[in-house]
Amino acid sequence: MLVALNDAGELIEANRALPGRYTCPICNKPVVLKKGKVKLPHFAHQTLKDCFMYTYKKETIAHIEGKYVLYDLFDPSTCFMEYYLSSIEQIPDCYHTSSIAFELQMSVIPISHIAARTSGYKSIGVDVIWITKFEDININDTKMKLTYFQKSLIHLASNVLFAYHTQLKSFFALQITRVLNHNEFEIKISRIMNGEVILSIISDNQLKITHRILSKIETKKHIQNCLAKKSVLQPTLSGLYQLRLDYRNIPEYLRIVIPEQIYIDKHPIEWQVELMVMIHNQQFDFQKWMNCLKLSEQSNLMISHSELALHILKVYQHISNQMRALITEK
Repeated sequence: MLVALNDAGELIEANRALPGRYTCPICNKPVVLKKGKVKLPHFAHQTLKDCFMYTYKKETIAHIEGKYVLYDLFDPSTCFMEYYLSSIEQIPDCYHTSSIAFELQMSVIPISHIAARTSGYKSIGVDVIWITKFEDININDTKMKLTYFQKSLIHLASNVLFAYHTQLKSFFALQITRVLNHNEFEIKISRIMNGEVILSIISDNQLKITHRILSKIETKKHIQNCLAKKSVLQPTLSGLYQLRLDYRNIPEYLRIVIPEQIYIDKHPIEWQVELMVMIHNQQFDFQKWMNCLKLSEQSNLMISHSELALHILKVYQHISNQMRALITEK
């Protein structure tokens, strides 16, 4: 832990603390100030079990350094390190007085844990900004490709992924300007020099509202992945067969990438083919449609999955109907 109470009841940061008596702000048990040439300054319980619900877990040096760097971006009167939110029993790495929690997530954990902690913050009106490790992100010029875990850390209200570069000891904002696929995005990268930049970025959504069509190369890559699974039950291939469509010539209305794809954890061709199969067989069922989309857990904290699924259905049908009308005219 990086903060503790001194004898005067003041919260003191470990890197600024002098030798003396300190107590944990959570459990009020004594803690020991540890400073050395190898370890970063921190306070330690005599045993971790002393603390309420094992609140503090072991953190990497990069995580602890990141907390200090993040805290130093803000005016100390507006930001608190390891601020205990008693009503939800959660401790963000940093907490800003504008009701924003900051969580550095440098390792992979279940996405359900991210959603649960985000839900906890939301229940008391606190926004949360998750921060991932910059070096782990697959970035190529102005494009990035994310794992499902990294995608779950996107700040969906602003469509920004925040990241901490452990070597440069700097924070970056990766603003999504266009959705390219279910896990690929065009981005604008900004280095964060102070906390006010973060507050400005989360109020500036850069995502374009236009759709795009997957190229033939992108389509071929998806089909190759489907064929590699060697299963007649593979959804895309099975669906195309039922629709009497050649997988080597998939029409454009089944290759649409809408901006809302950011909420969908399934390849666009796959869910569009599944939708068309339901319609073709006159077996459309809204619950099946919701399950088909595989909406991200985080998106349900912004808008209900039923509302989002209905919105996506309307958006997709509007675009695909226009495209098929043009094909008919030709």
